[in-house]
Amino acid sequence: MNALRRPLGLAASLVAFAMGCGDSTPSAADAAATDASADTVLADAATDATSDASTDTATDAATDTATATDAATDTATTGGSLRFLAQLNAGMGQLAEGIAVRDNAVYVGLAPTGQILRIDASGNATPFAQVPIPASTNPAAPNGYLLGLAFDRAGNLYAAAPSFAMAFQPGIYRVAATGGTATLFARDTMGRMNFPNSIDFDAVGNLYVTDSASGSVFRVSPDGMTVTQWVTSPLLTGVMGANPCSVGAGFPLGANGIAYDAAAMSVYVSNTDRATVVRIPVAADGAAGVPTVLAPQNCAVLAGADGLARGPDGALYIASNVANVIARVSLDGSSVTALERGGILDSPASIAFGSLGGSPSMYITNAAFTSAQTPGATPRPGVLVRTAP
Repeated sequence: MNALRRPLGLAASLVAFAMGCGDSTPSAADAAATDASADTVLADAATDATSDASTDTATDAATDTATATDAATDTATTGGSLRFLAQLNAGMGQLAEGIAVRDNAVYVGLAPTGQILRIDASGNATPFAQVPIPASTNPAAPNGYLLGLAFDRAGNLYAAAPSFAMAFQPGIYRVAATGGTATLFARDTMGRMNFPNSIDFDAVGNLYVTDSASGSVFRVSPDGMTVTQWVTSPLLTGVMGANPCSVGAGFPLGANGIAYDAAAMSVYVSNTDRATVVRIPVAADGAAGVPTVLAPQNCAVLAGADGLARGPDGALYIASNVANVIARVSLDGSSVTALERGGILDSPASIAFGSLGGSPSMYITNAAFTSAQTPGATPRPGVLVRTAP
């Protein structure tokens, strides 16, 4: 599985880790993607970070919210209301990726450790669940990542996790509403879904999953027993080598963020390498229509397009971690703008909308992948919040 590991340059490592890339297929090409991804984790991340490791640091970091809020006011270049809800610790591997909101709390996945934190309205972070990614003895070569999160109607939390080693099975993991250790819910027995990234449910409980390595969207039945390669398309694939917006990771990184829109009978997907947003129609029988480009390539706003969410105003919002932008894309694709740019954004990874007992808000994970690997930089991993558009 890891026989084809090859070292990446720093720039490639940043892109690879920021996109949550990885694979574990038996083919040589996919194995190369898997093993190259494994080399992108922080060398100084905690080697054995577990649920105990994050508790005190995350909680203590939350006490700095007031200071972080002031900094946000001074440094945000657009919007003006972006601030930290909770700050995390990059040195302990607390690099926030997936995010979901439910029951007046934000749930955040830490990519290198597999831990899921629950963060309340005051910014207090406590351990909620653990995806059982085996601890690695080499911090530069993890056994897997924790990526997209989504709740079902019953309050169970689902997590997408690619694998980089035989010791861990790639797939979709489920956490009971009460938290605890996640169990494997669904996997593709045909070996095609090896890098599950972002996830979203439709109205009847089917789970849609992007696979960044194969350029596909998979559909998982409500019971987890049937995993179908719902659609694959050149519009969802990445670019080998240098992509149009950056140096690239040396292997393709395609379909990433996803949002199912029942009203429009469409699925929207961000493409990381191509800096685009793709629309996939959903037929009356649930079949995928022909994918089309909704938002064409836009390196200034969509470079490193990662997590994607539908906002309360009906538009799509994308965390672009290379551009360091929160982008807004109208549903007809005619408007692509930067809602937030720079400031306290630090490799934004995912977006979720909801409320922690107040007005509707936008929550953003700051993954801090780039700054955590840049000598002299000050990483700012954590969860950001702003008023919903």
